[in-house]
Amino acid sequence: AACFQSSGTTGGKTSRHYHPNLVLYDLSATLNWQAHLLPEGRPMRLLVLSPSRQAMPHSSLAHYLSLMVERYGAPDSAFLLRESGIDLEALIGALHASEASGEPVALLATSFAFVHLLDALAERGLRFRLPPGSRLMDTGGYKGRSREVPRRELYAQLRDALGIPREYCVNMYGLTEHSTQFLDAVLRNHLTGVAAPRYKTVVP
Repeated sequence: AACFQSSGTTGGKTSRHYHPNLVLYDLSATLNWQAHLLPEGRPMRLLVLSPSRQAMPHSSLAHYLSLMVERYGAPDSAFLLRESGIDLEALIGALHASEASGEPVALLATSFAFVHLLDALAERGLRFRLPPGSRLMDTGGYKGRSREVPRRELYAQLRDALGIPREYCVNMYGLTEHSTQFLDAVLRNHLTGVAAPRYKTVVP
């Protein structure tokens, strides 16, 4: 049903992982994502700064993000990464629309895409105050594509640029070799009143 190929950042070698079907993979991924990114249970506009499954059919991350848009994204959700980079005009328009409507939005991206976004917003002198309930998920992995920013500092910069507080910033740790993903419980805990340090949960 799928062949996911690793990025080759570990030891410089890629590996291939064949899935005879994706029923369990997809069920595990979607239920876990909903529990940690969308515990309120209602669809949300998802703005993805990463390739879709159609663009990268052998990427487990592209499949994962496409799944979330298909299962939980509002109709105006979109993939906003082009061959030339982030579609800034479309993204800025979507962020302005979210501010104006009061409808929260979720940004899903790699860490280096968020760094590029921060640089672009700073260059244009733009800041947003996205509606309460807006959130983001960063998937880590700089892979030499931007300067590396420690996660705590990255979330502080994103809070200043977008108005999204740290407890609404969820990190995902996943490897193609794992065939699963681990997500911060910080947002779920915040919304259910659980006081705890940031930690990741293991998928059932």
